[in-house]
Amino acid sequence: MADENPIIEAKKGNDGTFSHQDDPTYSKEAIVQDGSWNLSDRAILKIALTDGQKYSLADAKNKINEFKGGI
Repeated sequence: MADENPIIEAKKGNDGTFSHQDDPTYSKEAIVQDGSWNLSDRAILKIALTDGQKYSLADAKNKINEFKGGI
């Protein structure tokens, strides 16, 4: 995790989801610790992401949107 830095831009498609083709992936821990998320999104990521899996930032943004859609 030492050199993981998930601060990059994901591109939003016409369907409202973020594209993640060929995007780098990061651990749940690295994504949650990234300072670009606000506190509520960080809390959602802690719940919505699974330990031990890798996610692109687009995947993470989609998880946040899915979670918020259910509220």
